[in-house]
Amino acid sequence: MVDVCVVIVTLNHRSFIGQCIDSVLYSKFSCSVNLAVVDDCSVDGTITILKNLSDRIQLIERDGGHSFSSNNNIVLKNFNAKYFLLLNPDTILSKNAIANLYYFMESHQEAGACGPKILYPDGSLQLSCRRFPTPLTFLLRRTPLRIFLPERARGERHLMAEWAHDEVKQVDFVTGSCIMLRGKALEQVGYFDERFRLYVEEIDLCYRLWKNGWSVYYNPDVVVVHDHKGESDKRLLSRYSLWHYQSMLHYVLKHGIAGFRRPKIDSSTVRFLKNKDYDG
Repeated sequence: MVDVCVVIVTLNHRSFIGQCIDSVLYSKFSCSVNLAVVDDCSVDGTITILKNLSDRIQLIERDGGHSFSSNNNIVLKNFNAKYFLLLNPDTILSKNAIANLYYFMESHQEAGACGPKILYPDGSLQLSCRRFPTPLTFLLRRTPLRIFLPERARGERHLMAEWAHDEVKQVDFVTGSCIMLRGKALEQVGYFDERFRLYVEEIDLCYRLWKNGWSVYYNPDVVVVHDHKGESDKRLLSRYSLWHYQSMLHYVLKHGIAGFRRPKIDSSTVRFLKNKDYDG
């Protein structure tokens, strides 16, 4: 068992993947780390870059057409690690990001997941920790109603935009562009739901973590840069928007109205988690 398995899923990310992998390989850490890269049949030259790094990464080549959940689950289900750090291929880690996330999880045994502060390439804050979505949130952010609303009014509460993002905080969920997950928690609550084609899978996983007594944290002491494109935000009618609609429908059908708010944690569950031995 390694301490941290870093997982990057890529599909045609030639312009990003090299710098993302470099930020992992040249990170500073004292824990044991390996890097698994899942390529879902890239055709833009990404695979050539990955094969040139085959002595430093564990490369998994797939035949294409798989969901984000499925590609991550290949690693989550088959690799033995205390923690998994999921990274988008268009992210760049700060030097101490892996180590700081690892030691944070070690010191917060109730944490099932933790996300860092995420910045855009220009240094501005990316709102990456959020409250669980509601029907109103969806209407304001994903339907034609958003055309008539200023950006600030499109789900500000959902995005936690009123908060300075300057302190460690328990949050409903963190986005999947960079998230550290506890292996033991995944074994308990299950892995990503592969019925989500794209989007919402991390919301569903964080909801299940909370429901089973685990906490989800945001840690601004760890910084990651993410060149976020926001494809589903650009146009109301696109395949990305369609996937978002489908994923939200599946989430609501799966969890009902209970999925709109953070589950209450039973005190006996919390005591059990804090006293449990997680040495693996």
